[in-house]
Amino acid sequence: MLKCISLSKKFGKLLALNNINLTINDNEIVGLIGPNGSGKTTLINCVTGLLKPSSGEIIFGGKNITRLSPHKICRMGISRTFQTPRLFKRLSVLENVLVAAGGDESYALQILEWVGLLNLKDFETGRLNFLQIRLLELARALASNPKIVFIDEIVAGLTPDEIEKFIELLKDIKAKGITIVWVEHVLKAMIDVVERMFVLNEGNLIAEGKPSDVLEREEVITAYLGQRIIKK
Repeated sequence: MLKCISLSKKFGKLLALNNINLTINDNEIVGLIGPNGSGKTTLINCVTGLLKPSSGEIIFGGKNITRLSPHKICRMGISRTFQTPRLFKRLSVLENVLVAAGGDESYALQILEWVGLLNLKDFETGRLNFLQIRLLELARALASNPKIVFIDEIVAGLTPDEIEKFIELLKDIKAKGITIVWVEHVLKAMIDVVERMFVLNEGNLIAEGKPSDVLEREEVITAYLGQRIIKK
């Protein structure tokens, strides 16, 4: 579905992404992890068109999208959430989703029901609690009818019960045929959910594979974990 080929991004002398090669398959959940500053959000920004790579290519559905604008990439089927939600605080919950749904109210209401916010559709967004804001951010990403959605640290700061709610929702999203790339620091939430995992460190892809294998690799422990988190 999605390929990054020799993808690099420089900010002046800083090499934020260094020759990244990865493939995301149709209808899978993959994890993208790494320490702060490793290049995770930069990679998402390049794929979704907010940043243009310094070199390399991004192929989606067999088409080169490397230089396309964000709105064209979104229309092709790639959406995302943001670490810091970018919501219209003075608009209602429904109005926020309507923007992403292209004004289709029926579809926007379906999305709100899906994520459990239908009863709050007329609430002003500024009145929502932290969990509801996260759910609305996800609803907006889903409202563009994506084929693949990048989820950027959406469970950070949530309680274990709230995290479990999101995990079940992500499983349901995949069950409906949407591919998920999940960036997260709460690794225990990801381990039993993602099918494959990519690890970035200082702009380099240092590991990929099944979570049980990746999280045991010395280079991953040294660069990111500090200790093993999977008990033998």
